[in-house]
Amino acid sequence: MDRLSTEIVREILGHVQSKPDLARLRLVQNSFAKLVNEFLFQVIHIGPAFESLCVLVEISRIPELARCVKRVVLHVDDFRDLTWIPFNKRLEEKNIQDEARKAEVFKTFQALDRELFEFQTLTDYTVMLSVAFGHLSRLEAVKLAHRYPEDETELFRRERRDLERLLSLEEFHGEDGEKDDLRAFTALIDAAYFTEKKISSFRITGKLDLSVFENTELIRRAAVVFRNCRVLELDFSPQSPFHDKDHIRKGPLFDMLSSAVHLKSLTLCGGIRQEPDVPFSKYLGDRFVWKSLNRIDILGLDMHAYEFLGFLERHKKTLRKVAIGASKLFTGRWPDIMRYMKGHLRLTSLELGAWLEDIDEEGTDYGYGERDMEMMERFVMDGGELLPEDARRYEIIS
Repeated sequence: MDRLSTEIVREILGHVQSKPDLARLRLVQNSFAKLVNEFLFQVIHIGPAFESLCVLVEISRIPELARCVKRVVLHVDDFRDLTWIPFNKRLEEKNIQDEARKAEVFKTFQALDRELFEFQTLTDYTVMLSVAFGHLSRLEAVKLAHRYPEDETELFRRERRDLERLLSLEEFHGEDGEKDDLRAFTALIDAAYFTEKKISSFRITGKLDLSVFENTELIRRAAVVFRNCRVLELDFSPQSPFHDKDHIRKGPLFDMLSSAVHLKSLTLCGGIRQEPDVPFSKYLGDRFVWKSLNRIDILGLDMHAYEFLGFLERHKKTLRKVAIGASKLFTGRWPDIMRYMKGHLRLTSLELGAWLEDIDEEGTDYGYGERDMEMMERFVMDGGELLPEDARRYEIIS
């Protein structure tokens, strides 16, 4: 091993994907172990539990390991996977039909649920993350990843009492665990804020409860944390019973986004559907330009066509990748957006997802199907000649 240069060893280690394999390679020799540490501790996966955060804190207190950590991934376990699905399986395994016995079993699982998730409501959640972040001098990326259930067959029960039990759990967690994700988001933002970390990538693959917009102080801290971000991915829950105007008035989304002046990739998903009279500037600004923006991914943001066209016009010099889904135009048509993209943008990628809608001549919602999506993608990217409305006219004439 002494004959190999450091650069060659790093190249070899870069192809080792398994952490157990990397751990075994540390045993080769001391000098080799130091290089292996760079890969073994580059990404740290943790959960929102005391024991897991203790491991992160211990790693952060060992200087030769702490300086290897560049990314932290916080995995939030789904309450349905941990308690609700096991509760239903217990009923089936024991063939429990009696309502009193069901209630007794549920009380046991409800207590387990509180025990598993109690830590996420404590200040220690943020404190321990802050202690660790403070020692991770090279930390540059943070990700919140929600572990959704793989088996969804037991998520819903038809009996009224069972549904009531599920709703009692959702009061604490949210329908899709969005309240748990918000607690994790808050802890991550506060830890990064109080330790003044320069985070370049902040991603969420869970769903934030929309009550995040009620907390103006959290919005302010998030804006500070996002200041150095080049990659931002935020996913909001569509399940929260929240009035659009209220959350806009209390905490505009744009207040968090506009500080990220170096942004290259922006993903916004779910639950932020605006009404026609809510200013678009509250979401993405009406004049603001991210001078390096290369990719925009939107899922669940309704708008007027002229507003989105204005956004595309302001970013046409840098924008190369666009993805849109589950969004509606209050005025204008999606084919008009496609014509603009083809004529003014130099895109290398266009992805159109399900449930694109606009309002047709009769004033009713028109939804674009899979064939329409493919036609619009071909029109913009591959020299296609027809858009959905052109195709419909052609079919009528034929």
